[in-house]
Amino acid sequence: MTKIILSIFFIILCQINCFAGVEEGAKFVKNFNKWRVFVKEEKNKQHCTVIANPISTSGFSGFRDLPYIGFVSTKGSNFSFSIYAGFVINKDRAIQVFVNDDLFYLKFYRDFFAYTYDVNDDIKLINTVLLSKSILRVRIESKEKEVANDYYDLQGLDRAFAFLKEHYKCS
Repeated sequence: MTKIILSIFFIILCQINCFAGVEEGAKFVKNFNKWRVFVKEEKNKQHCTVIANPISTSGFSGFRDLPYIGFVSTKGSNFSFSIYAGFVINKDRAIQVFVNDDLFYLKFYRDFFAYTYDVNDDIKLINTVLLSKSILRVRIESKEKEVANDYYDLQGLDRAFAFLKEHYKCS
């Protein structure tokens, strides 16, 4: 009985944490395969977020929150890419994103998070991802020096962006 209660608690905790990257007050709008779209309306502005959790993970055996990657709208209808590792990141090791043969590096930001370096990296990564429609892999090392390889399905991401473009004015 105790194992069942702990399992239920862990599932609920993971569900709460998988939305931690979504702005407070944002509302779930629609699923596109593994991608979830959220929008927050505020003073004639719409903040848009598209997130996904990994379809699989290899190499990491420790305890961690449910990781995710996300695209968050920024000024000028652009999007910025970020990750939530689910554990404290080793800030001295490179955080790598692989899409087919392309490699991108992210900068460490506060314990659990990493972001692209600038808008040019965002544009290049987003264009590569939208053309790929394959698998994106994030390679990240924990503070305890355990390496995680998180794999994300890119199917549906193009439809999520098209949906936002058609129905919302993200800023």
